[in-house]
Amino acid sequence: MTEEQLQIEIPQSPVRVDLDSDSIVRLQNSLLNGNYRFNVHQWRTFLGFLACLYENDYEMRYYNLSIKQLYDLSGKDHKDALKLLRKDAKGLMRHVVEVKQDDGSFALFNLFYGANYIGGQGVLQLAPHPELLEFYKELKNKFTDAYLHEVLKLSTSNTIKIYLILKQFEDTGWRKISFDDFRKQLGLKPGQYKRPIDLERRFIHKAQEELEKTDMAFTYTKYGTPARGFHFVLNEKKEFKKYVPITDEDKRAYEMLEQCGMTEEQINTVMSSISPQEVFKANYQRQLAKSDGQIQKNDAAWITNYLKIEYGVKFKGYSKPKKKKVTKSPRLEKDI
Repeated sequence: MTEEQLQIEIPQSPVRVDLDSDSIVRLQNSLLNGNYRFNVHQWRTFLGFLACLYENDYEMRYYNLSIKQLYDLSGKDHKDALKLLRKDAKGLMRHVVEVKQDDGSFALFNLFYGANYIGGQGVLQLAPHPELLEFYKELKNKFTDAYLHEVLKLSTSNTIKIYLILKQFEDTGWRKISFDDFRKQLGLKPGQYKRPIDLERRFIHKAQEELEKTDMAFTYTKYGTPARGFHFVLNEKKEFKKYVPITDEDKRAYEMLEQCGMTEEQINTVMSSISPQEVFKANYQRQLAKSDGQIQKNDAAWITNYLKIEYGVKFKGYSKPKKKKVTKSPRLEKDI
């Protein structure tokens, strides 16, 4: 990287995002499949940061992450996280992500550009690596969505990673993964847990027990003769009642929401909650925001938040809608 490329201008006012049970984590699959070696506190911090990026259309700036707010959402005690914050932040700053391409090439990036801690407030300010930011933006339908609160409540780093591995294939309902790939995605060192039975006892059984009460409950078998990997099957879920457009206005409204990038379940929720005319008004406001430069890519996040606030639409994982606050905070000059 040249000296000019290193001179990155970041707005001086960090963004504060009030995370809630509707907050979404969206991550490109090539990044999700990376070799992350995070402890559980680092995972929660990283996922909270991803939710901030999603809410703010992947802007290049510092984001204020309240550790207490993050842990309140997870239902866990935040005191241990605060005690270990300096160490965990340094670990995140040193973390290198390998992004593999379809042609076999790869790129290496630091996960973050910078980190600052505001003493006495329990707030960690994080900025994404500018080149890695492009991978967040260019999703090209190869991404995985999860509700932040669902992942935060998991108690171990391994269970979090297995949850995300399974979430990636939620649409198909199953996934086969070789023993070697499973080890790599868990960040295990070569030679660790060579026997499949050890992988089952150490990782899968614990994850299966904890995920039983989540949307990623699963069963599994081993496939191949001799066995070459695990075959995970997600438990069947109760299907939501699909909304069927009837009038021309219904169809127009439905298509507008599709074009914004909303999921089918989100669209069904909207169409079952408000009138097509209200969808048209929301879409008009989205177009105004886009023309003013408030939205760069993430139309779905913007209109979802607008519908929650203006019309009280209750999406999955709903909590009382509230305005997302953008406040100015001092940014420390020195990194942790």
